[in-house]
Amino acid sequence: MKSLVLIVLISLTAVAASVSQTSVYHPLPEGDAYWRESSEGYQCCCADYQYVFKGDTAIGGIDYQKVEQSGVTYDLNPGGGCIHGGYSYFFKQYKGAVRNDIPGKKVWFVPADSTTEQLLYNFDMELYDTLMPSYLYNQNWAGTDYYIYVASVDSVRVGNNYHKRFGIATTYNLQNVYAELIEGVGSSFGLFGSLGVLWPPFEFGSMLECLNIEGITVLPDYSTSCLLITGIDKPVKQENFGIYPNPVSETALIVIPAHIQQVDLQIFDVSGREVYAKNNVSRNTVFLKGNLPKGVYFYQFSIKRSVQSYGKLVVN
Repeated sequence: MKSLVLIVLISLTAVAASVSQTSVYHPLPEGDAYWRESSEGYQCCCADYQYVFKGDTAIGGIDYQKVEQSGVTYDLNPGGGCIHGGYSYFFKQYKGAVRNDIPGKKVWFVPADSTTEQLLYNFDMELYDTLMPSYLYNQNWAGTDYYIYVASVDSVRVGNNYHKRFGIATTYNLQNVYAELIEGVGSSFGLFGSLGVLWPPFEFGSMLECLNIEGITVLPDYSTSCLLITGIDKPVKQENFGIYPNPVSETALIVIPAHIQQVDLQIFDVSGREVYAKNNVSRNTVFLKGNLPKGVYFYQFSIKRSVQSYGKLVVN
């Protein structure tokens, strides 16, 4: 009986801690932080890259953090898809500058080609609020037919803390939470991923792979490898790992290199929550979609907790 009481008390304490943490606003990290992301689309935009904070700057007498984007682009196959095994070039560019508005629970951004500040994120929202126009969302894209609103509010663990999370949907499809905004992170589409007006985005999309702060992966979890891309001689994806076909409707094959006997497979949703795990997976094992809802996920292959490969999985 004492053990049961102790378990209940621990559970209540954990819930209370989560609630108290989400009542405190979590701004974007300042200093040593980077966001690893990927993008792909039909006949365009195949890349793995990162956004890295590169010191402070002042614009119009206001302090900001400079953001650099760097990474690699991929070639396209004749069908318009990405060839992850071959790179076209390594790139590096100044993206712009961001600043936290902690009292207002907002993040502001000055693009590289501008000196005018724009709203990047507004985290001062409640359930069913309509999103304010921003650098990531232009209501004119949708016209007057529909708009983006907050369809759910909860929390997600980021490192040792719980951050408030906003699920967003459109009046075009009220039941489809197609992206998530997370305090101190950005969105499931990445730090600067367009929120668009439909999911999937028309012929193009970006995804947040992981967030690293001061050398530690805080999203999706501590065990996830979140390495910087430093050049084209360090590939971050391998063609010989994967789940095919992708998108998957009911079943698919798990493909691993012939010289590897077994791997562990984990699948995470866009918030970093593990939704599927299977150890000792061998080559051409059948993957069953099961009860996984329609949406976008991330898969990860590892051997003895060492990540070998990862990628994006779409479930139809």
